Amino acid sequence: MELLSEPGTNYEGKRAKLWVDPFTALCLIELNGDKNVQTKKILVFGVSALLVVAAVISLAVARLGRTNERYPPPTVSPVLINGVEFRVPNLEEGVVEAWEIKSQEMLWTKKVYSTLKIPFQEKDTQWVFISKLTQNSKTNELLIENERGRKYILDVVTKKVRAAESQ
Repeated sequence: MELLSEPGTNYEGKRAKLWVDPFTALCLIELNGDKNVQTKKILVFGVSALLVVAAVISLAVARLGRTNERYPPPTVSPVLINGVEFRVPNLEEGVVEAWEIKSQEMLWTKKVYSTLKIPFQEKDTQWVFISKLTQNSKTNELLIENERGRKYILDVVTKKVRAAESQ
């Protein structure tokens, strides 16, 4: 048992010493009142301790088979449609930018998709970036593929996104 408090600590208006056993999480309080010594045992293992244990288990499970670092995001070639260049900066996941070629002004950005993130793990190591950007030859649509192979179609006029049919 380790002495956790200084002798003379007040507990219930009496002088007390607090002893803690780190292996069993038991706490012993010695109360010294008018020359009578009372001893109480208290189990110290509350909700906060359970939350800490749950967080540690969650971290361990989330990190199985994962590393803290990811490869650099892929470089994606821009696509030109009617004087507007569509770029993928890959600074965050699923973002496409539209730039006017003549003025070099950004016209708009569009978040094409988001992915579910595991709590307590760095978000940037979980990002799934766009890996391929092509133009549909028949329409003003961009075909977008991410690192997991999921495909999306972005209509550059309406800025609406839909999932591409599996091929």
